[in-house]
Formats: sequence, structure tokens, C-alpha cells
Amino acid sequence: MPLSKKLSSAALFLLLLGFAAVFLSAPARYGESVLCGLMLWLSCIVPTALPLFVVLSLLINSPAFSALARRLSKPFGALYRVSGAGAGALLLSLLSGYPAGARAVFELAKSGKLGREEAFYAACLASTSGPSFCLGAAAGMFGSAKAGLLILLSHLAAVGTVSFLLPRLKGYAPRGNALPPSKDRQPFLELLAGTVQSLLSIGALIALFFCLKEMLFSFLPPLPPLLEGTLQGLLEVTAGVNALSKAGTPLSLAISCAEVSFGGLCVNSQQLSFLTGAGVKPLPFLFVKLLHGALAFAICLPLAYALF
Repeated sequence: MPLSKKLSSAALFLLLLGFAAVFLSAPARYGESVLCGLMLWLSCIVPTALPLFVVLSLLINSPAFSALARRLSKPFGALYRVSGAGAGALLLSLLSGYPAGARAVFELAKSGKLGREEAFYAACLASTSGPSFCLGAAAGMFGSAKAGLLILLSHLAAVGTVSFLLPRLKGYAPRGNALPPSKDRQPFLELLAGTVQSLLSIGALIALFFCLKEMLFSFLPPLPPLLEGTLQGLLEVTAGVNALSKAGTPLSLAISCAEVSFGGLCVNSQQLSFLTGAGVKPLPFLFVKLLHGALAFAICLPLAYALF
């Protein structure tokens, strides 16, 4: 085994050993954080994501989706160098938010409608927060509909700009814009079983990151809202935005926009749980998400100071 793999394997072993040791030092406290994550998943994620994922899978395999994707292939090929299938994944992401776009890219790649290289660019483009979070949850936390709208528009502008520039900088061009028609129909029970398995994976990731967040902040002293919100948002975006909203400043609004665009490690783990099955490599994807966050911050900050 190469030395680099030995070192990475040893580092992973020590990290897992440290996690187990910290958890066992206060199992009741950290177990409660896991339960909080599971309750959030059960009360907020499952009721919306279960029907949504089933409908997304049915949509992607429908002739109507193929027809819509063909109509979108030329403009999206010119703008973002993705085929109509990638354009369809973006529309689903815009409607539903994380991680629906990643799920759509996985389904399209599995059915052969997206190639491995195109799947990466489609995944970067179809990685957006939904309007319900920005205009609902984030706006409510900041107590301003205008703040939620600014977060949403800056976030979408950042994703669109990076997705416009990235394939040009890499010299990538799609080989074709046509979307092959769907011929094979997945049995509904098989589709439903895959959806339930995906939801269970998402629930496990949410519970794990709630536990990691509790562990991290158990070792830290009380922090000012800006710093606490930034650290929380790197792990879990909803908790980060909530903490940042307590500061109520243009800077905290811009950082919130960056966190929504980056997605936090919890959301990105959910996305990668689908995207790795489509051949998307984690590190390049996470780098693009960091670019999303940095550009969203740069767009949002001057507007936040001008408007608030």
C-alpha cells in the first residue's frame, strides 16, 4: 500500500477513535443531539422529501420531461454547456432545493441521460437552495422578507456565474444536446424502495452532523454571534443562519448568503451521497461549492450595506 494511503487510513482511524472516545465521555448529551437531528429529519424532511423524491423519479422517467429537456438543450448548452437533461435537473433543484438537484443528477446519470463528465457540471449547476428556505426560513430568522429575497438572488447569481465560467475555463463542451427517450420503466416498488433508502441515508447524515456540532461547541467557550453562526453554518446551514440572524447586521446577512450557497458539510454530504453514484468526485465538487459561497458573499455584501 502506498505511503499516502497508509497515512490517510491511519488518520481516519484516529479520527473515528477520537469521535468514539468523545461520544462515550458523555453519551447522554451527545445521544440527545442525535435524537434532535432525527426528530428534525422525521418532522421536517420526511413529510416533504418522501413524496418529492418519488415524484422527481417519476418525472425524470416521463416522456414530458424528455420533451421539456429537448427544448431547453440549446439555450442551456449555450449558457452552461450542459444538455437538456442537466437543464431539467436545474429546474427541479430551483423548485425544491438541496438535495433534489443531486438526486435528479444521479437518476439521470443512472439512466444514461448524463455522461460522467457532464454530470459534474450539471451537479454544480443544479446545487441550489430552494426559494422556500430563503424566502421562508431565512427571511423569518432575519425578520425581513427583503433579506430573504437578497439571499436568494445573490445565491442564484453566484451559482449561475460559476456554472457559466467553469466549463469555459476547463475547455469543456457537451458532445450532444439531445436527450434520449426513456424506454425502460423502473418498477414502482423498486423506485419507492430506493427513495426510502435515500431518505434513511439523509436522516443518518443529519443526526451525525447534529452530534458533531454538539461535540465541537462543547469544547469551545461562548462565542459572539458572528463567529458562532459562521462555525455552525459550516456544519449545518439552518443552525448557522439562525445564529447569524441574531447579530442582525449587513455582514451577518452576507455570511448567511455565503453559507446558503456553500450548503454546509451536512447538505454537501447529502448531495455527495447521490453524486458519487453519478461519478462526481467529492473534492472538485466541494471546491465549486466554496466558490459558490465566496461569490455569493461578494455579491450580497455591498447590496446588504446599501439596503439595510
